[in-house]
Amino acid sequence: MGKIVAGTFMLPGSDIDLIFGIGFIPDYVKVVDPNANEALMEWNVHMSRILAVAGGIEIDDDGAITPNTVDIGIQIYRGGDAVTAAQASAGNCRIWDSLDYSKAANADPLTYSDLTQWTLDSAYTGHWNSECNTTYVGAGSFIWIDGKRYSVQALTSNGETAAEVTLNETGVVSGQIQKISNKVSMKVATAEKIMPAGFWIDSTATLFTATTELAYFEAGTYDN
Repeated sequence: MGKIVAGTFMLPGSDIDLIFGIGFIPDYVKVVDPNANEALMEWNVHMSRILAVAGGIEIDDDGAITPNTVDIGIQIYRGGDAVTAAQASAGNCRIWDSLDYSKAANADPLTYSDLTQWTLDSAYTGHWNSECNTTYVGAGSFIWIDGKRYSVQALTSNGETAAEVTLNETGVVSGQIQKISNKVSMKVATAEKIMPAGFWIDSTATLFTATTELAYFEAGTYDN
């Protein structure tokens, strides 16, 4: 059975290479920018057998297809490199973030308290019991309330005041918070971190030029 992972990341807003340490070498990758560019990138291991599309293809919002040759577009990354200080500063390298940011120990224990209670205010909106650290928590975060997962679609201020948090479902009743994820699935790796295997995207990709908003990807392996 093939392995599949998916997640979000923050677009860099500038033309830099991005390396995604997902933990394995994928057979296929799809990257989507749902923002102004509406760009789609696709690559699979069989494309690497054909020089003209060895880096996959890009599809713009008008449906125009641009082939990418080797060393352009998406390529596999075999891992094992230490993140340099320059890469950490620029945000080139991305790794999974599985921390629970409802816990003050992860959010910053000197400034924040545990987020333990969700209160419904009206329809899609509510608030939690204390201020959150918006460096990590905000639009894009998952939140688990009474054992069920929801998505934070908007956050006003720090979320502790009525109607400051908007979820993806209406009428989520008041309850206990078990976990809140980072706004992105993949965070910027710090210097000296050894990067896991994965894939990288060349700096010339269309989706990198416009914004620092969220984008998402899916990567996996085939059964054959």
